[in-house]
Amino acid sequence: CADLAGRTEVSKCKKANTDDCAASFAWKDEPSGLARLCFGPADGESKCSDTEVEGCLPPPSPPPPSPPPPSPPPLTCADLAGRTEVSKCKKADADDCAASFAWKD
Repeated sequence: CADLAGRTEVSKCKKANTDDCAASFAWKDEPSGLARLCFGPADGESKCSDTEVEGCLPPPSPPPPSPPPPSPPPLTCADLAGRTEVSKCKKADADDCAASFAWKD
């Protein structure tokens, strides 16, 4: 079934472009993985021929995206210990934000 890679799906091999039969394939029964690889045209034929191959299942669905990392736990009053009080957090030293706190009304 690796031969399906890069081929163009057609409804029937007999309808494929006869100048490039080997670039096409058709599903005989997609849910069961049965496909037809186009080739030829065979001697004496004017249209593409085909051969059946089994086990050609569609590629699996991509895995779901990873969940986002968990949020940090909420801060508590104990987290104020060692921090410097500022009038507004926006006025805290940008290099030392984590060492500052401001009272909220």
